[in-house]
Amino acid sequence: MQRVKFLIPSFFLLAFHLSCAQSFNNGILSHNGENRAYRLFIPSQYDGETSIPLLLNFHAGNGSIQDQVDLSDMHTIADTANFMVVYPQALADPTDGGSTNWMRKAPTTFDDVPFIKTLIDTVSSQYNIDKERVYATGYSLGGEFTFELGCRLFDKIAAIAPVARPMTKVTYENCNPNRPLPVMLVMGTNDDTYNGIEFGGTKWYFSASETMNFWAEHNNTETSAVVTDFQDISNMDGSTAQKSTWQNGDQCVSIEHIKIINGGHTWPGSFFGNQDINGSKEIWKFLSKYDINGLIDCETNSYENLSSHTTVQVNPNPFRNFIEIHGLKNTIEYKIFSSLGEEIEKGNLTVSNPILQTSNLPKGLYILKMEGQMFRILKN
Repeated sequence: MQRVKFLIPSFFLLAFHLSCAQSFNNGILSHNGENRAYRLFIPSQYDGETSIPLLLNFHAGNGSIQDQVDLSDMHTIADTANFMVVYPQALADPTDGGSTNWMRKAPTTFDDVPFIKTLIDTVSSQYNIDKERVYATGYSLGGEFTFELGCRLFDKIAAIAPVARPMTKVTYENCNPNRPLPVMLVMGTNDDTYNGIEFGGTKWYFSASETMNFWAEHNNTETSAVVTDFQDISNMDGSTAQKSTWQNGDQCVSIEHIKIINGGHTWPGSFFGNQDINGSKEIWKFLSKYDINGLIDCETNSYENLSSHTTVQVNPNPFRNFIEIHGLKNTIEYKIFSSLGEEIEKGNLTVSNPILQTSNLPKGLYILKMEGQMFRILKN
């Protein structure tokens, strides 16, 4: 399949923090005659017994692993939310002066998708990865590549969240996953590609609006979006943030567009650009709700235990105003964490009162920990 890349001037990122070296592993994967570098962040909670999600995080064109580590700061979230992050490195592009690019200008036979498939398989063979919860995000050209992966590796990647890039014409016209795919697009309205790109009579990029319409139609969501504004907490960044959500797609899938109004080619919440939201947190909140089958616990009342041995049961799940714990034999302590790993509340449950009142919790995905067990619970 032909590739198209619209060239946008690259820039250098300044790192204002140091990564925790003890939590990163550098790897080399031999693929198609090339030694491919990647860096893997392993959260401190990982014990090898409980499977955890994996997030692929792609740097921009002419970028590096360290650029993306510093830009997204995703490992900080991964350490509390207990998921792994793998940062792959793109190869030098001889058609672009040696820039490290994921996708190259047509005509080309270069294809990095098989490398990513092998990388997922390699990491999954070395660590206890939940293979139904593999996600992808990326910035700029890395975001463009993220769309390509969603279209072609849909049997491995549960959901995607591209940043600062809509779909290319080539990807748009050749994309047909055989299942619903949750998609979040994070993009500024002043980005060069926000309204699409046409040059020399050829359409290179579809607009952000056309991109979201494509996914709304593919996932069979509602045609109108629910629009919410984020609080404008920073009056120095010259921008505001708004979220549009197309709901009720097949397999309970939704799609989201976080629009940075008057925002440019940036990753929100990083050391430049919009400061009203933390883009990485919003990305994980969205992605973590899904697995390869759609919304976790879509239209079921079953419970899902993340540990290897079950002594108590949770019902209903999804829940609304309460959760009842079955199988208690004595008083136990419970803790509820957000999808980002932040402790929301804690307390005790007894045999005579095994019910958690949850009417005060906002809708979303949570982790319930008790008796050495973890449960993914979803409030509708």
